[in-house]
Amino acid sequence: MIGACLLFATLQACVSDLEIKAPATDERYIIEGWIERGGFAHVMVSRSLPYNTTVGTADLFDLLVQDAQVTVKCENQEEQLLLVQDTMYTILPIYRGYQIRGETGKAYTLEVKIADRVYTATDTLLNPIPPDSLWFSAEALNDSLGYIHIRLKDPPSIGNYYRIFTKRLGIDIDYNGISVGVLDDHLFNGSTFSFPLIRSGPSTKTKDKHFFRKGQRVVVKTAVITSRYFYFLSKVSNEMGETMSPLSFQAPTVTLMSGGALGGWGCYATVNDTLEIK
Repeated sequence: MIGACLLFATLQACVSDLEIKAPATDERYIIEGWIERGGFAHVMVSRSLPYNTTVGTADLFDLLVQDAQVTVKCENQEEQLLLVQDTMYTILPIYRGYQIRGETGKAYTLEVKIADRVYTATDTLLNPIPPDSLWFSAEALNDSLGYIHIRLKDPPSIGNYYRIFTKRLGIDIDYNGISVGVLDDHLFNGSTFSFPLIRSGPSTKTKDKHFFRKGQRVVVKTAVITSRYFYFLSKVSNEMGETMSPLSFQAPTVTLMSGGALGGWGCYATVNDTLEIK
């Protein structure tokens, strides 16, 4: 962070007026979809915007693709998702399923038709790995605030991938990610490991910041994901960080969708545990 600030200050001192022209790009469709164990499919479909475009809430509604035909298939089942208002995930309408639920060991294919174009992706819902234990540890300087710690027993086979969410009941509308994002087991394969859950996202812009508080009831959602979905989520996270600066190196965008659309489709093998912080 210090180095970046020094670089920015140096650029300001050396250049009085810096104009950066981003290359023109074609409009692309962006698809983000998922299904979790025991849950229904959720899919968002939108259009891309040129770099440096200022966007307001009204613009987001204009970018939403509301006439797509969104279908989820699993074995001999097929369901066309409905465009509904589901404020648990977003203020924007979202395509949602009501029939096909995520089941362990099954593969799910997402198909999105827009006009004469078809975009598809397939992912598999793996076996869940529940936490071994959860506990709260208070901070020394403020014993009412602290972190939730999670302990996991990783299976002996290498190549397990995790994503963890938390939700403070009565406070958070939806599940929020933690600072570690997604992780794999290349450093702790086959062993028992633990680490603190540090809250991230918009809800951290409060006096509690990244902490949890005594008296809260928190649901911890532990999800196992496939290697392809892990790679996609990791690259998206990296791109989001890198593209905050127009001077950063722009790597090719990663997508799991065939047909030319950007985005991904993934399955979450989830387990929910509730911790009452006392």
